[in-house]
Amino acid sequence: MEASKLNDIKGELETVLLKDLPSCILLAMARENLLRSLLPELVNCIGFDQHSPRHHLDVFEHTLAVVDGTPPDLLVRWAALLHDIGKPFCFSQDEDGVGHFYGHDRKSADMAVDILGRLGYPEEFVRRVCSLVYYHMTRIFFHTERPVRKVTQKLGEDDAERLMILFNADLRAHAPENSIEEPVLFEVIYRRLQVNEL
Repeated sequence: MEASKLNDIKGELETVLLKDLPSCILLAMARENLLRSLLPELVNCIGFDQHSPRHHLDVFEHTLAVVDGTPPDLLVRWAALLHDIGKPFCFSQDEDGVGHFYGHDRKSADMAVDILGRLGYPEEFVRRVCSLVYYHMTRIFFHTERPVRKVTQKLGEDDAERLMILFNADLRAHAPENSIEEPVLFEVIYRRLQVNEL
């Protein structure tokens, strides 16, 4: 695709992502089949049932709720839009029919590299967005100071704060009975480390 066309697509997506409620426009674009030309990878998420008691929304609907749950910061909005984009490629069901998406954080980050690179974003921007996507599941697994400190040092303070925003938006977009998982231990440790290092 020619550079001017890619710039138009990039600009259009940025305009949408910086709206107060990007979901309204993204839903309209999905209904009118416009996403296929702008962001074809996202089309795979539309109507994709997660088969999970933790999720009352399909992958696309969940993604839109996460995007809406973040502030209009382009970096975190892109991370929110792409954080689960790899889920359709990582889906499996256990013997009880419950859906799982093992490795979707890594797959989504890999896809985000391709998507943002294709749109012409600078390498540093791509790296930062993809790091947020890659680490968006760490709230579940990282419960001691060492890994929390390591992620924080890798991201830097500004993007560590963005990761907390992404955590909380993601949690709020889960099924209502599963939407509150307080305290998120990763964030508790992160805040404690902040205080201790002042």
